[in-house]
Amino acid sequence: MRISPEEQARRRKSWERAKGNVSLSGFVPNKHAEQWAERFILGYQTLEETIEGFQKLAEGKSPLKPKTQDKDTKSSQLNNSK
Repeated sequence: MRISPEEQARRRKSWERAKGNVSLSGFVPNKHAEQWAERFILGYQTLEETIEGFQKLAEGKSPLKPKTQDKDTKSSQLNNSK
Protein backbone atom coordinates (compact mmCIF):
# COMPACT_ATOMS: atom_id res chain seq x y z
CA MET A 1 0.00 0.00 0.00
CA ARG A 2 1.43 3.36 -0.97
CA ILE A 3 0.78 6.24 1.42
CA SER A 4 1.60 9.92 1.17
CA PRO A 5 4.44 11.60 3.06
CA GLU A 6 1.77 13.53 5.00
CA GLU A 7 0.13 10.28 6.14
CA GLN A 8 3.52 8.88 7.10
CA ALA A 9 4.19 11.99 9.19
CA ARG A 10 0.78 11.68 10.86
CA ARG A 11 1.43 8.02 11.69
CA ARG A 12 4.93 8.76 13.00
CA LYS A 13 3.59 11.52 15.24
CA SER A 14 0.90 9.17 16.57
CA TRP A 15 3.52 6.49 17.29
CA GLU A 16 5.74 8.97 19.13
CA ARG A 17 2.75 10.14 21.18
CA ALA A 18 1.83 6.53 22.00
CA LYS A 19 5.41 5.77 23.12
CA GLY A 20 5.36 8.83 25.35
CA ASN A 21 2.08 7.73 26.86
CA VAL A 22 3.21 4.18 27.70
CA SER A 23 6.53 5.46 29.02
CA LEU A 24 4.58 7.11 31.84
CA SER A 25 3.85 3.56 33.02
CA GLY A 26 7.51 2.60 32.76
CA PHE A 27 7.19 0.68 29.49
CA VAL A 28 9.77 1.19 26.75
CA PRO A 29 9.07 -0.48 23.37
CA ASN A 30 11.85 -2.84 22.31
CA LYS A 31 13.47 -2.89 18.88
CA HIS A 32 10.92 -5.42 17.59
CA ALA A 33 8.03 -3.14 18.52
CA GLU A 34 9.83 -0.19 16.92
CA GLN A 35 10.37 -2.16 13.70
CA TRP A 36 6.76 -3.33 13.69
CA ALA A 37 5.51 0.24 14.12
CA GLU A 38 7.78 1.40 11.30
CA ARG A 39 6.11 -1.08 8.93
CA PHE A 40 2.77 0.58 9.70
CA ILE A 41 4.20 4.09 9.42
CA LEU A 42 5.56 3.31 5.95
CA GLY A 43 2.29 1.71 4.83
CA TYR A 44 3.38 -1.93 4.62
CA GLN A 45 0.56 -3.12 6.87
CA THR A 46 -2.85 -2.01 8.06
CA LEU A 47 -3.70 -0.72 11.51
CA GLU A 48 -5.46 -4.01 12.26
CA GLU A 49 -2.37 -6.02 11.29
CA THR A 50 -0.22 -3.71 13.39
CA ILE A 51 -2.39 -4.13 16.48
CA GLU A 52 -2.48 -7.92 16.05
CA GLY A 53 1.32 -7.90 15.73
CA PHE A 54 1.74 -5.84 18.91
CA GLN A 55 -0.50 -8.31 20.75
CA LYS A 56 1.69 -11.19 19.56
CA LEU A 57 4.84 -9.32 20.58
CA ALA A 58 3.36 -8.79 24.04
CA GLU A 59 2.87 -12.58 24.26
CA GLY A 60 6.47 -13.18 23.24
CA LYS A 61 5.52 -14.43 19.77
CA SER A 62 6.60 -13.29 16.33
CA PRO A 63 4.14 -10.90 14.70
CA LEU A 64 5.01 -12.22 11.25
CA LYS A 65 2.73 -14.77 9.68
CA PRO A 66 4.45 -18.03 8.77
CA LYS A 67 5.17 -18.37 5.08
CA THR A 68 2.66 -20.60 3.36
CA GLN A 69 3.84 -23.25 1.00
CA ASP A 70 2.51 -23.27 -2.50
CA LYS A 71 0.18 -26.04 -3.63
CA ASP A 72 2.83 -27.85 -5.72
CA THR A 73 5.25 -28.04 -2.79
CA LYS A 74 2.57 -29.50 -0.53
CA SER A 75 1.59 -32.08 -3.16
CA SER A 76 5.18 -33.11 -3.68
CA GLN A 77 5.71 -33.52 0.08
CA LEU A 78 2.59 -35.67 0.34
CA ASN A 79 3.73 -37.86 -2.55
CA ASN A 80 7.22 -38.26 -1.09
CA SER A 81 5.86 -39.35 2.28
CA LYS A 82 4.03 -42.38 0.81
